[in-house]
Amino acid sequence: MEPTTGLILRRITQTNLSVAAHKLATLILDAIAWKDGYNGLSRGTAAFTLSALAEKMGVSRQYLTVLLNELEMSELQLERAKPNGKFAPWIFRFSAFDEKSETHDLVSGEGDTSLSRDNNNKTIFSGLIEITESSNVFQTSWAELIKSAKATLPVTARL
Repeated sequence: MEPTTGLILRRITQTNLSVAAHKLATLILDAIAWKDGYNGLSRGTAAFTLSALAEKMGVSRQYLTVLLNELEMSELQLERAKPNGKFAPWIFRFSAFDEKSETHDLVSGEGDTSLSRDNNNKTIFSGLIEITESSNVFQTSWAELIKSAKATLPVTARL
């Protein structure tokens, strides 16, 4: 099963990280290319310069390094590489989703239709609603109560 944005986001929220590391992981996830060749990136990767990433996070580059190390050591297994030279952006990917392992346990199976099949998750009305030409709120027993309530309101619409 291919990882999706939703799958990775669920794993990010369930991973024990600092608030800043959660934000950083979400920023990286937001920039991940899901189509091979998008912005020159391979599928499942994102590219940032450290200064651009630090600016988006609103932190210093030194603290950004601490957050990146936290993500590398977490269950998300963030990998970063700089394969295109000194001035090229860093390439980031969550390598926990590269292998077929327990990381995909957060996805429902294709045969799971319990929410759409069970009656306990639905509002079921059994009865009869009759609508006729003479159905009008002003022709009911509530008409006088509604008129008196409207008269006491500071702004009333007169039709």
